[in-house]
Amino acid sequence: MKLVLQTRDIQVLKFIFACRAVTYNQITRRHFKNVSGVVARRRIKALVRAGYLRSSALQLLGKVTIVVQPLPKIWEAIGDAWPFEIENPHFKTESLEHDVRLAEVFLRFERLHCFHSFYTENLLCSSKALATQPNYEAAVKIHSDGILSIEGTGGKLQTYAVEMELSKKTPQRYQQKLVEYYISQGLDGILYISPDPEIHRLIARIDSEVCNGRDSLLFFASEEEVKTSEPRIIFKNKNEQVLEFK
Repeated sequence: MKLVLQTRDIQVLKFIFACRAVTYNQITRRHFKNVSGVVARRRIKALVRAGYLRSSALQLLGKVTIVVQPLPKIWEAIGDAWPFEIENPHFKTESLEHDVRLAEVFLRFERLHCFHSFYTENLLCSSKALATQPNYEAAVKIHSDGILSIEGTGGKLQTYAVEMELSKKTPQRYQQKLVEYYISQGLDGILYISPDPEIHRLIARIDSEVCNGRDSLLFFASEEEVKTSEPRIIFKNKNEQVLEFK
């Protein structure tokens, strides 16, 4: 029997496409509130059987969890379900773990009172309509992990590039990315999130070299702090100045 998609199914599929890889638990928390976990898992499995998703096991933070990814058939269901045009949808992830852990950050951002929007790298790279917006052009070119927009003082929107760093890169790669950020326009800041403070120290040192006396746009927070801090998220720059979202 053909699966009849419900409104919630469409929202689930859009979430999975945007993030590229998410866990059953993340889907349940976002889309099946006040619903039995058994019911949620049954529905997700139905979407897998219908060919919209692929499921696999992932070793994540010491535990095995089930992850789902979008398949091309998903576009039959959600291609016209966006408020902007997506001309070149992407369906593959380069790192299941990275995308699942970034999805957790996305879920935390959504709970902020000041939250306006979060566009993932997959959406930014799939949509020319997003890629050509002045505030987002740099993020698309640099392959930011996402763009967070929040409502600042007086309701003014502020836009931040988001970078999720799970492993240390070479200093040259960080330098190149930071140079490109600083010559771009439209961003109010760059948020680096990592589980490793050593990565933050390395990026802060390179940022000092790149800025060369100019004001830094870089702010840091640990992955754990972002996921668990309530009711606000605090980022700090290399001079211990605070950027607070609540």
